[in-house]
Amino acid sequence: MENPLNRRKLLSFIPASALLSFSGVTFAKSQKFSSMNDLRLYVMEVLEKMPDMSEITADKKVAALITGKYKGKEFGFDLANLYGRMQAEGDTDVLEAIRQRVVILDSSEAMTKDIKDLVVVLRSQQYVEVTAKQGVKIKHKQIAGKLHAVYMADLPEAMSPFSVQDLPGYSLEELQDISLENVKEKIPDIEKTTVADVVDRFQVGNNTFLSTSLVLLDSFWGSLDNKYPKGAIFVVPRMDELFVIDAAIPGAADIARDVVRITFKEGFSLLSEEVYIHRNNKIQVFEPSN
Repeated sequence: MENPLNRRKLLSFIPASALLSFSGVTFAKSQKFSSMNDLRLYVMEVLEKMPDMSEITADKKVAALITGKYKGKEFGFDLANLYGRMQAEGDTDVLEAIRQRVVILDSSEAMTKDIKDLVVVLRSQQYVEVTAKQGVKIKHKQIAGKLHAVYMADLPEAMSPFSVQDLPGYSLEELQDISLENVKEKIPDIEKTTVADVVDRFQVGNNTFLSTSLVLLDSFWGSLDNKYPKGAIFVVPRMDELFVIDAAIPGAADIARDVVRITFKEGFSLLSEEVYIHRNNKIQVFEPSN
C-alpha cells in the first residue's frame, strides 16, 4: 500500500491545480537498483509524470545523466551522487532527491541572484563540460589540471551556478576578489581532524560545500606556513572536504592517492582524482619532479 506521507513529500511543491496529473500513480519511497541504468529509468518515469516536465531523455554519453525541460527551460539531472550514496549508505529516499532537484530548478527561476551571494567553489572539468552541454555558459576559471573554480550563488536551497548572463560587466579578476571576500565571511568555523597522524582533514562546519574553497584563500595557506614550510600536498576527492599532507613527508603523494582511492570507492559527491601541491603561493598538479 502506498504511504501517503511519502506521496505528500513529493507533491508538496506542486501547485494544487496540477495534482490531478498524479492520479493513480504510485511511487515507492525507496527502491533497490541493481545498476545505474535501473535508477535512471525509474527517475525518468517519475519525472515524465510530473507537471511542467517534458523531453525527458537519457544522455547517450554520460550514463548517470538525464536531460529534459522544466517549464520550458533545459535542465540536467546527474544521478552519480545519488547512486553512489545509495551504494554506500543503503536505503535512500529517491523521491526526496527528485523533490530537492525540482526545488532547485524552481529556486533558480524564482530567486534573483545577487552579487552578495557570489561564492567560488571547486568543480571538475567534467562538471564544466556537462553544464555547457545543458546550454548554460557558466563563469569558471581553471585552477590546475582538471580542477576549476566555478562562480556560484550560495542560495538557501542549494548552490546555483552564475551564468555569463547573470554577471554582465564583471571580469574574472573582479569576480574572484568579490567571491573570495564573500567566502571568508561565510566560513567563520573551520573544523580540522587529523587522520593516521599525517593527514589533516578540513571542513567548513556551517557550509561543507565551501570546504574545498579553502585552497583558494591565501589566508588559509598562510595559517599553515609554519606547519608545511616545504609546501603541502592536497587532494579534494569529494566536494565537501579537503585533505592536506606535509610535502616533506616521505611518500606524501602516495598517501594522498590512497585517500583518493578510498574516497572514490564510497562513490558520492566526487570531485577530483588528481593530487595537487601548494608551494610558493601556487597550485599545481603534483608530479614526481615537483
